[in-house]
Amino acid sequence: MYAVVLLASKRLACSCSPDSSPTSCYHNGMEPIDISRSSKLMVDQHGIFAPQECRRRADELAAADDAEGEAVWEAIRRAAESLLENGPPQDIPGLPS
Repeated sequence: MYAVVLLASKRLACSCSPDSSPTSCYHNGMEPIDISRSSKLMVDQHGIFAPQECRRRADELAAADDAEGEAVWEAIRRAAESLLENGPPQDIPGLPS
């Protein structure tokens, strides 16, 4: 479930604004498709509680002084919120439905 955070361990902190589209920028070097796929997995596993679970994980990483991992989970949280509100983005080929 939290395998995506391993990708964040060697990345730089995200400088994207909180208002940016969760699928339009690269968070910690992760491709937008990785953020979208991770958010889809979280929604599949946790349903409407996916954003809260992402926030919980981001908080755990923040408490462990892992700003990079926290930024990744915040990006996944925003993408999960968008997915729950709007459905899957249409501009990313290969995103599972």
